[in-house]
Amino acid sequence: MKKYIYISFLTFIFAIIVAFLPKQNTKKELSPEEFLSKINSPSYFINSDELAKSIIEKDPNIFLIDLREKEEFDKFSLSNAVNIPLKDLLKIDNLDYLEQENKKIIFYSNGTTYSNQAWTIATRLNYKNLYVLKGGLNNWKKTILEPEYPKENADFKEFDLYEFRMGASQYFTGGGKKEGEKAKSKKKKVIKKRKKKEVEGGC
Repeated sequence: MKKYIYISFLTFIFAIIVAFLPKQNTKKELSPEEFLSKINSPSYFINSDELAKSIIEKDPNIFLIDLREKEEFDKFSLSNAVNIPLKDLLKIDNLDYLEQENKKIIFYSNGTTYSNQAWTIATRLNYKNLYVLKGGLNNWKKTILEPEYPKENADFKEFDLYEFRMGASQYFTGGGKKEGEKAKSKKKKVIKKRKKKEVEGGC
Protein backbone atom coordinates (compact mmCIF):
# COMPACT_ATOMS: atom_id res chain seq x y z
CA MET A 1 0.00 0.00 0.00
CA LYS A 2 2.82 2.38 0.94
CA LYS A 3 4.42 1.72 -2.44
CA TYR A 4 1.34 2.94 -4.31
CA ILE A 5 1.03 5.99 -2.09
CA TYR A 6 4.68 6.78 -2.83
CA ILE A 7 4.16 6.42 -6.60
CA SER A 8 1.06 8.60 -6.45
CA PHE A 9 2.95 11.21 -4.47
CA LEU A 10 5.82 11.33 -6.95
CA THR A 11 3.44 11.51 -9.88
CA PHE A 12 1.60 14.39 -8.20
CA ILE A 13 4.87 16.24 -7.55
CA PHE A 14 5.90 15.76 -11.17
CA ALA A 15 2.56 17.07 -12.42
CA ILE A 16 3.06 20.26 -10.43
CA ILE A 17 6.66 20.84 -11.49
CA VAL A 18 6.15 19.96 -15.14
CA ALA A 19 3.83 22.96 -15.41
CA PHE A 20 6.87 25.14 -14.83
CA LEU A 21 9.18 23.42 -17.29
CA PRO A 22 11.19 25.82 -19.43
CA LYS A 23 9.68 26.27 -22.86
CA GLN A 24 13.06 25.57 -24.48
CA ASN A 25 13.12 22.01 -23.18
CA THR A 26 12.16 19.85 -26.12
CA LYS A 27 13.32 16.50 -24.77
CA LYS A 28 10.85 13.70 -25.45
CA GLU A 29 9.18 12.48 -22.29
CA LEU A 30 8.78 8.85 -21.30
CA SER A 31 5.39 7.30 -21.79
CA PRO A 32 3.40 6.67 -18.58
CA GLU A 33 4.02 2.92 -18.97
CA GLU A 34 7.80 3.35 -19.29
CA PHE A 35 7.83 5.77 -16.37
CA LEU A 36 5.92 3.41 -14.07
CA SER A 37 8.26 0.58 -15.03
CA LYS A 38 11.28 2.62 -13.99
CA ILE A 39 9.74 3.98 -10.81
CA ASN A 40 8.83 0.48 -9.65
CA SER A 41 12.44 -0.63 -9.87
CA PRO A 42 14.66 -0.17 -6.78
CA SER A 43 17.78 -0.33 -8.95
CA TYR A 44 18.11 3.45 -9.12
CA PHE A 45 19.32 3.59 -5.51
CA ILE A 46 23.02 3.54 -4.66
CA ASN A 47 24.06 3.01 -1.05
CA SER A 48 26.71 4.89 0.90
CA ASP A 49 29.23 2.04 0.79
CA GLU A 50 29.04 1.78 -3.00
CA LEU A 51 29.43 5.52 -3.40
CA ALA A 52 32.30 5.74 -0.90
CA LYS A 53 34.15 2.99 -2.80
CA SER A 54 33.63 4.81 -6.11
CA ILE A 55 34.89 8.12 -4.70
CA ILE A 56 37.92 6.53 -3.03
CA GLU A 57 38.80 4.72 -6.26
CA LYS A 58 38.29 7.99 -8.15
CA ASP A 59 35.77 6.42 -10.49
CA PRO A 60 35.52 8.82 -13.47
CA ASN A 61 32.05 7.56 -14.34
CA ILE A 62 30.17 9.08 -11.40
CA PHE A 63 28.74 12.60 -11.39
CA LEU A 64 27.33 13.91 -8.12
CA ILE A 65 24.59 16.53 -7.93
CA ASP A 66 23.96 18.11 -4.53
CA LEU A 67 20.36 19.34 -4.44
CA ARG A 68 20.62 21.41 -1.26
CA GLU A 69 20.80 25.17 -1.07
CA LYS A 70 24.19 26.83 -1.53
CA GLU A 71 24.54 27.68 2.17
CA GLU A 72 24.39 24.01 3.16
CA PHE A 73 26.55 22.94 0.25
CA ASP A 74 29.31 25.37 1.23
CA LYS A 75 29.40 23.96 4.75
CA PHE A 76 29.69 20.33 3.68
CA SER A 77 29.52 18.34 0.47
CA LEU A 78 30.89 15.22 -1.16
CA SER A 79 34.02 15.24 -3.31
CA ASN A 80 33.61 16.98 -6.67
CA ALA A 81 29.86 17.37 -6.31
CA VAL A 82 28.09 20.07 -8.31
CA ASN A 83 25.56 22.19 -6.44
CA ILE A 84 22.21 22.49 -8.21
CA PRO A 85 19.38 23.29 -5.78
CA LEU A 86 16.26 21.30 -6.60
CA LYS A 87 14.32 24.41 -7.58
CA ASP A 88 16.96 25.17 -10.23
CA LEU A 89 17.27 21.65 -11.65
CA LEU A 90 15.44 22.41 -14.90
CA LYS A 91 17.02 25.77 -15.62
CA ILE A 92 18.50 25.83 -19.10
CA ASP A 93 22.05 26.28 -17.79
CA ASN A 94 21.73 23.10 -15.71
CA LEU A 95 20.24 20.72 -18.26
CA ASP A 96 23.71 19.93 -19.63
CA TYR A 97 24.52 18.21 -16.34
CA LEU A 98 21.60 15.81 -16.76
CA GLU A 99 22.46 14.70 -20.26
CA GLN A 100 25.66 12.75 -19.75
CA GLU A 101 24.82 9.24 -20.80
CA ASN A 102 28.39 8.07 -20.18
CA LYS A 103 28.10 8.99 -16.48
CA LYS A 104 26.16 7.71 -13.48
CA ILE A 105 24.38 10.84 -12.29
CA ILE A 106 23.80 10.55 -8.55
CA PHE A 107 21.39 12.93 -6.80
CA TYR A 108 21.75 13.53 -3.09
CA SER A 109 20.50 15.79 -0.33
CA ASN A 110 20.22 15.48 3.45
CA GLY A 111 17.55 12.80 3.12
CA THR A 112 15.95 11.28 0.03
CA THR A 113 12.88 13.46 -0.54
CA TYR A 114 14.61 16.01 -2.79
CA SER A 115 16.63 13.30 -4.51
CA ASN A 116 13.54 11.23 -5.28
CA GLN A 117 11.81 14.30 -6.67
CA ALA A 118 14.81 15.16 -8.85
CA TRP A 119 15.05 11.56 -10.06
CA THR A 120 11.32 11.49 -10.83
CA ILE A 121 11.41 14.73 -12.82
CA ALA A 122 14.57 13.91 -14.77
CA THR A 123 13.49 10.31 -15.46
CA ARG A 124 10.08 11.42 -16.73
CA LEU A 125 11.91 13.76 -19.09
CA ASN A 126 13.87 10.75 -20.38
CA TYR A 127 17.30 11.53 -18.98
CA LYS A 128 19.40 8.41 -18.50
CA ASN A 129 21.61 6.77 -15.85
CA LEU A 130 20.06 8.55 -12.90
CA TYR A 131 20.55 7.39 -9.31
CA VAL A 132 19.65 8.43 -5.79
CA LEU A 133 21.96 8.18 -2.78
CA LYS A 134 19.97 5.96 -0.43
CA GLY A 135 19.37 7.71 2.87
CA GLY A 136 21.15 10.85 1.68
CA LEU A 137 23.83 12.60 3.72
CA ASN A 138 22.12 11.63 6.96
CA ASN A 139 22.82 7.97 6.23
CA TRP A 140 26.27 8.83 4.82
CA LYS A 141 27.21 10.35 8.18
CA LYS A 142 25.84 7.37 10.10
CA THR A 143 27.50 4.68 7.97
CA ILE A 144 30.65 6.26 6.54
CA LEU A 145 31.71 9.12 8.79
CA GLU A 146 30.61 7.61 12.12
CA PRO A 147 30.35 3.83 11.61
CA GLU A 148 29.01 1.82 14.54
CA TYR A 149 31.03 -1.12 15.84
CA PRO A 150 29.21 -4.43 15.20
CA LYS A 151 27.79 -6.51 18.02
CA GLU A 152 30.01 -9.32 19.30
CA ASN A 153 27.83 -11.99 17.72
CA ALA A 154 27.71 -10.23 14.35
CA ASP A 155 28.55 -12.07 11.14
CA PHE A 156 32.14 -11.73 9.89
CA LYS A 157 30.81 -9.83 6.89
CA GLU A 158 29.59 -7.10 9.21
CA PHE A 159 33.08 -6.82 10.70
CA ASP A 160 34.57 -6.63 7.20
CA LEU A 161 32.09 -3.89 6.34
CA TYR A 162 32.96 -2.05 9.53
CA GLU A 163 36.67 -2.19 8.65
CA PHE A 164 35.91 -0.76 5.22
CA ARG A 165 33.80 2.01 6.73
CA MET A 166 36.50 2.90 9.25
CA GLY A 167 39.01 3.16 6.40
CA ALA A 168 36.56 5.26 4.40
CA SER A 169 35.93 7.47 7.43
CA GLN A 170 39.67 8.16 7.73
CA TYR A 171 39.84 8.86 4.01
CA PHE A 172 37.02 11.39 4.10
CA THR A 173 37.91 13.10 7.38
CA GLY A 174 41.68 12.65 7.59
CA GLY A 175 44.48 15.11 6.93
CA GLY A 176 42.96 17.84 9.05
CA LYS A 177 40.26 18.61 6.48
CA LYS A 178 36.82 17.16 6.54
CA GLU A 179 35.12 15.95 3.42
CA GLY A 180 33.54 18.87 1.61
CA GLU A 181 35.49 21.56 3.47
CA LYS A 182 36.93 23.00 0.31
CA ALA A 183 33.78 22.54 -1.76
CA LYS A 184 32.72 25.47 -3.87
CA SER A 185 29.55 26.01 -5.83
CA LYS A 186 31.34 26.49 -9.13
CA LYS A 187 30.21 24.27 -11.94
CA LYS A 188 32.09 21.36 -13.42
CA LYS A 189 32.99 21.40 -17.05
CA VAL A 190 30.73 19.14 -19.03
CA ILE A 191 31.63 17.87 -22.45
CA LYS A 192 28.76 18.78 -24.72
CA LYS A 193 27.63 16.40 -27.42
CA ARG A 194 27.19 17.81 -30.87
CA LYS A 195 24.34 17.44 -33.30
CA LYS A 196 24.92 16.98 -36.97
CA LYS A 197 25.69 20.31 -38.66
CA GLU A 198 25.06 22.27 -35.46
CA VAL A 199 25.97 22.40 -31.82
CA GLU A 200 23.84 20.06 -29.72
CA GLY A 201 22.23 21.43 -26.61
CA GLY A 202 21.48 19.61 -23.41
CA CYS A 203 24.85 18.02 -22.62
